[in-house]
Amino acid sequence: MKAQLNQVIQASKKVLKERGGVARMVAISAAVFLLLLELPVLTTPGNDIAFQWNLLKPSVRALMIVLALANGLLFTMHLHLRKAGHKTTLKHAATGTGILTAAVASTLACAACYSSLLAVVGLGGTAFVVMHQWWFAAGAIGLTGYAITQTSKKVNGTCSSGCKH
Repeated sequence: MKAQLNQVIQASKKVLKERGGVARMVAISAAVFLLLLELPVLTTPGNDIAFQWNLLKPSVRALMIVLALANGLLFTMHLHLRKAGHKTTLKHAATGTGILTAAVASTLACAACYSSLLAVVGLGGTAFVVMHQWWFAAGAIGLTGYAITQTSKKVNGTCSSGCKH
């Protein structure tokens, strides 16, 4: 566990030290945060950002911030790899999409916010997500952490397969 944390710290330093690295991560994190906040606003008639923000519990706000920062770091690492000549595969795109979807599902914070989910997965699926919201949050954080760990290995050139050194 300690070795993995060191991998992430080393890769994060490498990615954020390059020119524009911090600004890139901040911009991506802000975009992810706004997506998490704005999605229920766009899908619920009569909703606005101020009203949505007031509906969110402090724990959900904290979750949104953590997920936004983690996804910002992950996507910044992937941009670094692309600039270094690594190819993005379908597996990477699917992982990023899955993580972002789990992040959105885990941050649904009010009954009005569920309208968008209801349209996609129906009443049974929505009830399941509502009852297990914190499991979705834990899964989203776990998936993002795993993806950051694996991407860090690639950034550091220490992954066991598929790395260009």
